[in-house]
Amino acid sequence: MTRENYLREILGSPSIDSLIAEKRAFDAALAYEKNCRMKYDHPLFPSRNPIKGERISDFAEKFQTTVNEMKLQWKAVEFTLDKA
Repeated sequence: MTRENYLREILGSPSIDSLIAEKRAFDAALAYEKNCRMKYDHPLFPSRNPIKGERISDFAEKFQTTVNEMKLQWKAVEFTLDKA
């Protein structure tokens, strides 16, 4: 038995539902971060707080995910934005 098969047997394969949930959380976090960088982060001025309708909870609701799931995606979002 190969290491990959062993890990798959122990950990199990991710379900389609969990993959879709992760994708929604990533998309929500990416949209939120792009919005914040475009509108609220400025190199010469202190950052402002997002207005109602553009808060992290609003993006979570719009993408049908949770704030906690979005926060788990920050490293991937930062990597994606830094790579672009």
